[in-house]
Amino acid sequence: MEIQNASNQSLFDLKIDETSKDHILKTSLWAMVIVVTSVVGYILRVIRYTTHKNDLPQAYERLGLKAPPSDGSTLASMIIQILIGGLVIFFLYQFASSSKKGVLNMNQSELNRGFNSLKTYFLIIGVLIILAFVFALFGILAAGVGNQA
Repeated sequence: MEIQNASNQSLFDLKIDETSKDHILKTSLWAMVIVVTSVVGYILRVIRYTTHKNDLPQAYERLGLKAPPSDGSTLASMIIQILIGGLVIFFLYQFASSSKKGVLNMNQSELNRGFNSLKTYFLIIGVLIILAFVFALFGILAAGVGNQA
């Protein structure tokens, strides 16, 4: 019991030195750069979709390919990608803003909120990567089965 109390006490007495503050501030700055570039990318994607959606069938015809996917499916996939990306970027934004506020104002709860958002960000990214690997594996297996038939 004493060991547990001693370890908890040392965790709560944790201090952040100037080097750590600088690293956290730089990390939050880069996180905010990622957030801004992602949002700009999503906006450009929507603009490109709305201005070039009629060009896709003509491009397919020039290449001699079948008709492109319907407009609804490309719109739905874009919306799903933006929603998932927006969710992920939201947690990165929460980390960037909360950790910066926590360090500058010496507010431990704000810093904790920022790191909790970063934990959630990496959790979501990890799940998405695992799902991508599973879908890729299924695609490889389906291609292998398709070639045997």
